[in-house]
Amino acid sequence: VVGLVALVGGGLLGGNPNSQAAVNAALDEDLSIAYEQVNGTVETDGTEPVKGPADAKFTFVEWADFECPHCAAMFGEMEKLLDENKDVRLLYKHYPISGICNQFVEGERHQFACNAAAASECARLQGKFWDLAGPMFKNQQFLGKDDIRFMVEKAGMDTTQFETCMQDPSTSEAVKQDIAAGGKANINGTPSIFVKGLFPDKWVRLTLAGGREGIEKVLAAARAGKPLPPPRPPAPE
Repeated sequence: VVGLVALVGGGLLGGNPNSQAAVNAALDEDLSIAYEQVNGTVETDGTEPVKGPADAKFTFVEWADFECPHCAAMFGEMEKLLDENKDVRLLYKHYPISGICNQFVEGERHQFACNAAAASECARLQGKFWDLAGPMFKNQQFLGKDDIRFMVEKAGMDTTQFETCMQDPSTSEAVKQDIAAGGKANINGTPSIFVKGLFPDKWVRLTLAGGREGIEKVLAAARAGKPLPPPRPPAPE
């Protein structure tokens, strides 16, 4: 059963400062605690919503769920990362923690997550993915159909086109394609973030140790040309 990934170190979600300091100190000694080998394959298909320059040195792919609290926190952290690092781009992929649309999850659990993912897919088709994704992450307790319709209107989307898109079977199919890609990457929770650019032509999975600060440390070392320690084996599930 898929669960939520624990964000190590507390920095991302405002945890114990002493724990955060310990994680940062550990990262200074060994950056490899921030990433690990991919236990599967990372595949992109060109339909992903993207933020950041096409020629970015570092490409991140994130599988996330609009009802996942850690994903909401990470959304804000990744926005800051993109704002402060112009050599980074982010590709977003869906992974609702709900058996309503996710074949890898038992039970409904996040009962609004599949519909929210479909809504964001319709927003993507109108060039408004990020305009809708932000409000949905910030209002996770309000993801019913009427709530999303309100956010759609506030995002300046064509509501008639949106409703037609939501009824189109290809919309839910697009979400399921992202889920299937998540299965190939063998993710076991959200957010699951992978990055290419630290090692030549190799994806690694971020452990999220130290949150955004941990990611920044790894990027800074890579930019400086410091030899990075090889990725650790995937953590046991």
